[in-house]
Amino acid sequence: MMVKLLAPMTPHITAELWQERHPDQPSVHLLAWPVADAALVAEASVTMVVQVNARVRARISVVPTISEADATASALADPAIVAALKGATPTRVVARPPRLVNIVT
Repeated sequence: MMVKLLAPMTPHITAELWQERHPDQPSVHLLAWPVADAALVAEASVTMVVQVNARVRARISVVPTISEADATASALADPAIVAALKGATPTRVVARPPRLVNIVT
């Protein structure tokens, strides 16, 4: 795989390496480019920032496909946010999942 990826940048060296390793196969320059596997680069969780009155109060680890309602509920249930609100009810909650929830009191 590495020789295939290096072939456009170092054609002579990769041709020699490929010929030594695979003498019965065609040149490395005639092979198809490797295809990326999207499952290998998918993120299992992301960090969502929670702000109260435009100040960062918490960072929560959530799944990338979290809904707006779930993001808001997770943010309001976080102990640091409960402490920052001091019993006040939010006047507005702006959620942009999975990256940000901003709570305005």
